[in-house]
Amino acid sequence: MKIIYYNTFVVLVIILKTVNTNCTGTINVPCKHPTGMWGDVNPNIYYICDALTNTAIQMRCPEGRGFFNGFGYYGCIPFEQWPACISAVTYVEACDKDHMSEPWNTVNPNEFYMCLADKQKPLLLNCEPGRGFVNAAMEAGDNKVLGCATWEKWREYMRCLNFY
Repeated sequence: MKIIYYNTFVVLVIILKTVNTNCTGTINVPCKHPTGMWGDVNPNIYYICDALTNTAIQMRCPEGRGFFNGFGYYGCIPFEQWPACISAVTYVEACDKDHMSEPWNTVNPNEFYMCLADKQKPLLLNCEPGRGFVNAAMEAGDNKVLGCATWEKWREYMRCLNFY
């Protein structure tokens, strides 16, 4: 019985070592959930608990996915499947007068589109690290927020404070 358990444990450790390629390191904070995962204000990052030291291990979601917790979703979910926090996306084959005035969002909040010239393909650009693209109308008046904001502000403007 011990041999089977030991072999299973060894296989499990090997699997965890090979799958765990998105680990960014242990941070010196206590675990929020000793047996689960939890998200960061940055949707690209989530945490798991190292049960031996009761410290959080920071992980990164794969490209094109973000950590979402809510509406029955839990984990690194493709951004296009998020049930909240992501604005409707318009894809434009070629820039026109309607898209020359301001950048607009992609399904991935790390990126945005921008037109520089009429009839050219829109540029796909990235926000700088630590920021997400916002194109959100404010509740009061005709004001809107447009551009790359810190993840804290992104969550606030996109009404996404409760999903990580």
